Amino acid sequence: MPQQGAMGSPVMGGMDAAGETRFPGQQQSAQRPVNGTIIRQPKGVPTAQGRKLVGFLVTYNRDPLGKSYNIYEGKNFIGRDRSCDICVPEDKQMSGRHMSLLYRNVDNKFKYRDEQSSNGTFVNKELSDEGELKNYDIIRLGSTVFIFIAIPQIG
Repeated sequence: MPQQGAMGSPVMGGMDAAGETRFPGQQQSAQRPVNGTIIRQPKGVPTAQGRKLVGFLVTYNRDPLGKSYNIYEGKNFIGRDRSCDICVPEDKQMSGRHMSLLYRNVDNKFKYRDEQSSNGTFVNKELSDEGELKNYDIIRLGSTVFIFIAIPQIG
């Protein structure tokens, strides 16, 4: 049975004092004002910290409707560990910090590197330690298969 939130509406995790929904197990972190609105970022959830969105990784492994992960300018770590920018904790074959993906605006290229993973990094079905990603490349890390999608950069 759902808990009654502070405002009396039934939600699974309840509501905090400000009337914002919290999910089970979610903790609250410091408040950050944005345009006069207070935003609460759950603890343990990495943020882009002002970096430009430059691409996506999309997987259909565990959800037939698909799940997308944002790729930001600079270095992005992918793996099971919660400190990774793209965290896939349910894939037990993926290493804690499996792969890094680097985008630099100066050369407009996406470069990847296997971070000494246990099961290797596969790009387009080929085992590879490092290289450059092209739009729609297929990446396999552990048992998770991703499609890489770059956002065209204008200007």
